[in-house]
Amino acid sequence: MNELSLEERVNLWQMLHALDCFQHVDRVCSFIQENAITNGHPLYHSLLTSLYVLYGRPFKKSHGVGRLPDDIVPKELRHIHDDLILHRDKIFAHTDVNGIWEEEDMNLNQVELTVENGFCSWRIRTVQPMPERVKEFQTLCAELVKKVEYHINKLNRKIGRCVPHTNGIYRLVLDKNAPVAFEPEQNYGDGNL
Repeated sequence: MNELSLEERVNLWQMLHALDCFQHVDRVCSFIQENAITNGHPLYHSLLTSLYVLYGRPFKKSHGVGRLPDDIVPKELRHIHDDLILHRDKIFAHTDVNGIWEEEDMNLNQVELTVENGFCSWRIRTVQPMPERVKEFQTLCAELVKKVEYHINKLNRKIGRCVPHTNGIYRLVLDKNAPVAFEPEQNYGDGNL
């Protein structure tokens, strides 16, 4: 049985995780649009946070497997990708105090104090995308799902000759010193924390 190289296993791991993330982003975008959720809705920021964090996950550092190359993003949609990553890094996954949005020359994570008739109130102001941007994010994810599925299918054709033949659940092994690409899954439970 021919084994998968470590590079192929890592690539498969990256692509499968990317597919999962992009599909989740698609579902979040659909939910926002189908329910007409906009800024001011109690779930808007939480849904956007999940959208940005999930989208950026495959493109950010992952110990042991690296990250997806940026060139997987279609050139005509690159500006949407760059916007998602910028806002993920400056607002949604982190709250940089110096998160300046150069186009508008404003701080992305502004803390404001309002004083009115002797009463003080605090507010955190961040930039929120307009609802129509969510449709653009969904379009980008649809294209990325196609690309990632293409790579997965290509790897699946190669994997067919080296998968285990005994019924069971197997873990994809990413250890470069492991003698096999798949090992029987230990009893890790159902995946719930």
